[in-house]
Amino acid sequence: MKKKLMSMLLVFGLMFALCACEEKEDYTDDVDSNDYNTEEKNADYENVQELISRGTWNTEDSKGYKVQGEIKTTGLIRASDWGTVESTFNSLDPPESLPGFDAVAPDGANQDTSAVLIGAIELKNITDGWDFSESSPYDCALYFDAPDLYGNNFSSLCVMYGSGLKKYSFGGVRGYLDTYAVMKSNNWFVSFVIIIPEAFTPNEPEGSENVLNTVLRISGNGGGCEFTVPGLSE
Repeated sequence: MKKKLMSMLLVFGLMFALCACEEKEDYTDDVDSNDYNTEEKNADYENVQELISRGTWNTEDSKGYKVQGEIKTTGLIRASDWGTVESTFNSLDPPESLPGFDAVAPDGANQDTSAVLIGAIELKNITDGWDFSESSPYDCALYFDAPDLYGNNFSSLCVMYGSGLKKYSFGGVRGYLDTYAVMKSNNWFVSFVIIIPEAFTPNEPEGSENVLNTVLRISGNGGGCEFTVPGLSE
């Protein structure tokens, strides 16, 4: 009787151990799957290009309000590498994701021969003792243009104003952004994308000299800065 009882206990113990092993294997599979999904999600931002400061400026209007501005951009990115363009722009946490190339590029632009510059403009209230707020907003003049592109390259400037992307002509005969940044707090931020067609040609496969030497200029309320379009991102 004792032997029979021992045998039954042994069989029951083996069955319990096997079940425990099966449950553990299933749990391990779930963990591996979750880890994979996390890695896959993080991979969306592996090719994000760094934004580097290209200049700062200070402005003061006739009433004494003072604002400090800074512009940051990536290097030029080939439009054919749209994955990097999207992930870089979306990493700036815009109110909506960047749409496809055709939605932001000038009419007739070829994605394989275009270049993209991603950037951000930041404004900061430095008026001592005076805050900007919802109840006391400040309209800061903002002028952004590329004089070297006039009559030479009909590019597009897409700025993430409010909850959507607004598209402007940038280059051509009179292409520029001339507007006001409505500052409802002491800090204001906007992201932008510039699409430059015909940046790469058979004669200049590494980038057109006209594009690579283009000067971008930003100003407002008497102050401003300018900088040369940075080279190709690696």
